[in-house]
Amino acid sequence: MSCDGSEIALAREVAFQPLLHVPKPAEREVLKAVAALMRERPDILLIRIEVATRDDPRGDPERIRAAVESTQRRADAVLRYLWRSEKVSAERMEALGLGHGDRANPGQRFTTRLRIVTRR
Repeated sequence: MSCDGSEIALAREVAFQPLLHVPKPAEREVLKAVAALMRERPDILLIRIEVATRDDPRGDPERIRAAVESTQRRADAVLRYLWRSEKVSAERMEALGLGHGDRANPGQRFTTRLRIVTRR
């Protein structure tokens, strides 16, 4: 994992199923590293947890809504885990489900990105 000041680059994809209370061990390790970074870097005031999907709804309003809801649930699940299990302050995070979009990586159904947001 690395942090360039605008984004936290994850060591691996976080494919956290929103209905699970605890992510799989590999995802837990990534999220533990994110939490450690947040504790080490109090200058990072806010991260935005962004989740996008490569599933293309092709203009179908119901599928577009479902894609946004699905990605929002996944973003919320990551935030909830970091907050409840890793004790990262909820005030330092926001979750955003992007639905379908260019931000999804081609080899992954869901892509999670952690962007550092600067408050002015």
